[in-house]
Amino acid sequence: MSLKKPEDMTPEQLAMALRNAHVLETWILAVKSHAFDVLKNGGTIPGFKLGYGPKKRVWKFAMIEQAVKTLEAMGVKHEELFPPPELISLPKAEKVLKDHGLWPAKKRGQQRPPTPLDPFTDYSIPEPRVLPVDAHEDEIDNKRTDAEREFGT
Repeated sequence: MSLKKPEDMTPEQLAMALRNAHVLETWILAVKSHAFDVLKNGGTIPGFKLGYGPKKRVWKFAMIEQAVKTLEAMGVKHEELFPPPELISLPKAEKVLKDHGLWPAKKRGQQRPPTPLDPFTDYSIPEPRVLPVDAHEDEIDNKRTDAEREFGT
């Protein structure tokens, strides 16, 4: 499938594409939704699999109040933690602590030392989604299958 590069389109072609973008966007969402359902129900789609997105660090809900108190006790201003409308993300809190010189340094070749945010950190549960199959992963799976045939494991 080949689409024209936007920079190669005339103003009229760009206008037509923009007028019809909602049709493509709706269709793409429907395709992704159907593909997800097919894979979730045990079907196959060549080159795709059901997988998970990346895990993200999130505040432990029950620990937010203690996290705020800890950060404020370390000298972080309340306004830095609560720009409207909510508490800053963990990566932003980490940056604030680094900017204040309060983040423990990691030495080369050593594990990361504990941080003041560790007690308040959790990981979100990634949403399942359709992912392209990694060719390298297929190669590993094929080798695993070969080994199972060879050694009966």
